[in-house]
Amino acid sequence: MWDTKEINTKKRYVIKRLNNCNDIKEKKILELSLISYLYMLDNTANLKNTKFYYIIDKLLNNKLTIKRDNLVTGIVNNLFFKNEILDNNYLEFLLTICDNITDQKCNNESKGLSYININLNNMLKTTLDFFKSLEDKEILEKAKKIMNDKSCFNIVNNDLTTASGMKYLGMTIYDYMFNKPYICINSQNNLYDYQTVNHEIMHGIDFLMNKKTPMNNYYGFHEIPTYTIDYLFLEYLISNNFNKEEVEILKKNKNDYLRYLAAITKIEIKDKLVRNNIKGYKVENIKEILTTDLIKQLLELESSVISYALYNQIKLDKEYGINNLKRLIKTNIPQSKTPDFNFIGLDQEEILQLSKTMIADKEYTKCKMR
Repeated sequence: MWDTKEINTKKRYVIKRLNNCNDIKEKKILELSLISYLYMLDNTANLKNTKFYYIIDKLLNNKLTIKRDNLVTGIVNNLFFKNEILDNNYLEFLLTICDNITDQKCNNESKGLSYININLNNMLKTTLDFFKSLEDKEILEKAKKIMNDKSCFNIVNNDLTTASGMKYLGMTIYDYMFNKPYICINSQNNLYDYQTVNHEIMHGIDFLMNKKTPMNNYYGFHEIPTYTIDYLFLEYLISNNFNKEEVEILKKNKNDYLRYLAAITKIEIKDKLVRNNIKGYKVENIKEILTTDLIKQLLELESSVISYALYNQIKLDKEYGINNLKRLIKTNIPQSKTPDFNFIGLDQEEILQLSKTMIADKEYTKCKMR
């Protein structure tokens, strides 16, 4: 369980610093840290910080949440999305990826997962063995740093309703002031928990390898390293005698999520066009109604394609693919220009082609050596 006393102490310290801060760059780091502490306190499953707050908020017709969320949303939008550039060509590229993923069909029925009595130590052991299998000293070192510090982890029950009403399987919150990732797992008591722990630890590794701030980096690409690791981890589970049928369910659910994200993004875009009385599903029209959430969703879809390409690079040539993954982690993607992933062997044409087939999981044969 996270130490809420320590988090509250950090929160008060940051607020005090903010009240006396005139440096713009320092202020942004302080604001990022404040957001992190607020999110952590929201998700402790602690009676005082979460459930009691939620009960009182309901009695006051959500006035506490509305007031706090207005403040938080303003800071988040300013820090995370204010400067991201989407010119017409890049927006058209993202929309094509969205179309390609939506068009891929799946006829399999969804199935549930068996109950597992979850133990954090067992999950961490599996994750440690997985990162050892990547045979990269630097990634393993960062993984061990996180896993050896149990104060990084917080596990809550799957019936948790947070103060903000958010539901999730897992989240990683970065403490920029004290350089520490905090991981919260919303336990499902099934194989999902293993995947979630592994996924969130990869977020922490990403942070420790390069503390990218959203003000200087495209925020929407933060899932590339974790999605890459998701694909590798599911394959690892099968090779280490985990229930193959259940791992296949995890794979299917991941693909279903991407299809859903693409479909709902298109629906939301069309709805906003209609609501704003704008006729025609054209790039110049769509650009007028884009919200930060829609931008994030489009970038996440591109991230999923890039991560699938990196996963296949690693399968074809482990050293080459892992080096590209690390190169990506250590490279800032500046908001001032259209993102370019040629430095990891992926041009826009290849990304588009892969977005047509990745859900169907057709054979990937191209591995550029640069």
